[in-house]
Amino acid sequence: MAALFKILFISVFLLIFSKQGQAQQTIHELSVSQNPLPILNKKTNRFLVFDDSTYFHEYWPDKKKWIKRNYTFESHESFKSFKSTFYPLSTDNGTIYFVYYGNGEVYSLINDTIKRIDLSFKHRNQYNGNYFTYQNTIYCFGGEGLFTQKNILVYYNTKDKEWYQVNNSNMGEVPDARKSAYYQVHSKFLYIFLGASLKTLNDLWRFDLEKLLWKKMGESSYVNDDLSSLEPRQFVPSYYFGDKKSAFRLDFHENKLERLIQEISFYGRMIIPDTAQSLFLSLNNRADNHFIRITNISDAFHPTSVSSTFYKPIKNSIFSSWNSNYTFILFLFVQAILLVLIIRSQKNKTTEISSKQENLKILGIILSEGSYFINGFNLNQKLSTIEYRILTQFIQAENYQLEVSTVNSFFETDSASIESVKKRRESCMKSLREKIAIMADVDANKVFFIKQSDNDKRIRILQLNPELIFLAAKGK
Repeated sequence: MAALFKILFISVFLLIFSKQGQAQQTIHELSVSQNPLPILNKKTNRFLVFDDSTYFHEYWPDKKKWIKRNYTFESHESFKSFKSTFYPLSTDNGTIYFVYYGNGEVYSLINDTIKRIDLSFKHRNQYNGNYFTYQNTIYCFGGEGLFTQKNILVYYNTKDKEWYQVNNSNMGEVPDARKSAYYQVHSKFLYIFLGASLKTLNDLWRFDLEKLLWKKMGESSYVNDDLSSLEPRQFVPSYYFGDKKSAFRLDFHENKLERLIQEISFYGRMIIPDTAQSLFLSLNNRADNHFIRITNISDAFHPTSVSSTFYKPIKNSIFSSWNSNYTFILFLFVQAILLVLIIRSQKNKTTEISSKQENLKILGIILSEGSYFINGFNLNQKLSTIEYRILTQFIQAENYQLEVSTVNSFFETDSASIESVKKRRESCMKSLREKIAIMADVDANKVFFIKQSDNDKRIRILQLNPELIFLAAKGK
């Protein structure tokens, strides 16, 4: 009888102990709303989840638990709108950013306060672009806005607090415009794979973030509708995929497809791996409940012996095998020819400049596909959206001049102070002046002139140098 009682006691003890163990494991789960903002801090390798305007949760892998942290949310946006329209990003130094999903506005978590830090505005120009960080700088590739898809790469300048376009060094092929592409960043290389476009895409591209060169790596048998990334491709690199048959992991850099056996059905809408690829955060649905779960990758996915390449590399031609030095030499050669042609054209003028300008102004309004050019440079590609809009306004204005208050209107928002509007205008006009000066090969001080209105001396007028209208029309 005593032995039976002892066995019963041990059984009850083990049952209680196992229940405690199960309770300890469920601490990995965190109840959230339908649209939380999860992000991995790349420096600490801790997951952060923002789902409330007064506190956020931080997952500590060493303690295997969530820590609640208070913070302050400063914004004219409601927090509900903020969660739906901003992407969270982390840099290698641990800075946490939140970027408007159409690009432009930037917030940051500074001393337990989320607040706006940019002098820009909501561009609404790169919805579903690929947002990523490299060397502590935010970048965005592609996207869609203003009724067109993009293939531009832009970056956020923390000093000027504005966005600028990365001017690539290619004179040949560049990726087709697209949105919702899959991306990875390896060392100094950005890889772009597939994406939604006006035509079917099956290509893989690589961009050297140091040399600023695009290279088409190859083509795949996959097209965009064949794959589904488990990561949110707009702001997290895509490694884990699923197709109609199975799950697998893609390595763009090594051209490797690794088939996986999925051991856990987590019903996830997204996953975010940690820096070591040992844990991942997943956003899950269970009935009407939403929760975040932390899972060991090795428990969720088991590799198989099946691996292969997933794209066919392009064979190097006599042109594609050239390195950047040959490309640079060719670039200088073409520029020299263009310079000779420009000088010869200047010497062959036979009519008055004023009459030429009048004729060329008519041609300059309607150039190739409605874009303005300077010395062969397509300004629609070389300038930011706001810079191009302002320049167009100057070109179309009488005598190519605008009141300062008219330029200010491009930067006015409900919450912007007069000083803030002034800073945004000065920063944008400085960037526009310098870019035009470089492309037109003129002194930066000769791009815009400042004068007073003839009717009211208190009103300042900005005028685009009329000679640049001649250059803009002639450049195509």
